[in-house]
Amino acid sequence: MQPDVIYCGGITEIRRIASLAEVYGAEIAPHMYYCPVAHVASLRAMAGIRNFLTQE
Repeated sequence: MQPDVIYCGGITEIRRIASLAEVYGAEIAPHMYYCPVAHVASLRAMAGIRNFLTQE
């Protein structure tokens, strides 16, 4: 899955999406191309996620 931290509703919501994806065995590769602040927010959201694959 490739959720976008800006469009999905922020750090809390992207973490909820990741935990739901983990139930189904899907890996997360957040899609981010906006600005450095949003990129760091996406990385921070994925810091504790077990099914994190890569940062796109």
